Formats: sequence, structure tokens, C-alpha cells
Amino acid sequence: KHGVGVGRKGVVISRRRNLDAVLNSLPVVEDTMEDAVGKDTEDGLLFCKIFVDGLALRNVGFITLKSRLTATFADARKTIQTELGQDDGVPNKFKFIVQGLGPVSTKQENKLKLVQF
Repeated sequence: KHGVGVGRKGVVISRRRNLDAVLNSLPVVEDTMEDAVGKDTEDGLLFCKIFVDGLALRNVGFITLKSRLTATFADARKTIQTELGQDDGVPNKFKFIVQGLGPVSTKQENKLKLVQF
């Protein structure tokens, strides 16, 4: 499956089109990179459901990013650290993992846009 995640004891981000989808836990729409870039021509808020990867994925909440088109992994990290924390089950240190590709380096976090995945 395509998506964004974090390795052991980390965070997984699933793209959501609107807040209702996040709150109602509707299934994640998984796009290929070409589909996602082609469909996201209008900007707006990006809601990301956050999961912690341990023995099983566990939902720990969601974050809101200001732009679907320009939000990067670095933006997601900053928002996770300010809006969620250890009390919510998010570890102090975590790494993003793009399923099917592997871990995202800290240098890549500033360049890669979430809409690509």
C-alpha cells in the first residue's frame, strides 16, 4: 500500500481530503504519485491522521496543515511536535517512512511534499 509512515514506534500519516473524513475514520484513499499530483490542483487544508507503529498501528490523533499542495514532511514534523506529544503516544524521536520506498532523511523532509505520497 502507498502511504506515509514511520518505522518502529513512529508515526504514520494518511492523507485526508477533509475534516469529516478524519473524524469519521473513513477509509484512506490511496493514490499513485501521478494521481495525487494530478488531482490536487486546488489548495486547501490537509488533514493527516496520525498512527504510531508498534505491535500494531494505533491511531493517536490528527494534525492540520495549511496547504495540501506545499506541505512537506518537515511541516508535518513541526506540527506533530507542537500539537501532539508523548501524552498522546507520539515518541520524542521518530522517522517518517514512505511505504514501498523506505525512510525519509531529515534533508529530504524539507524538500519532499506530502501530496507526492
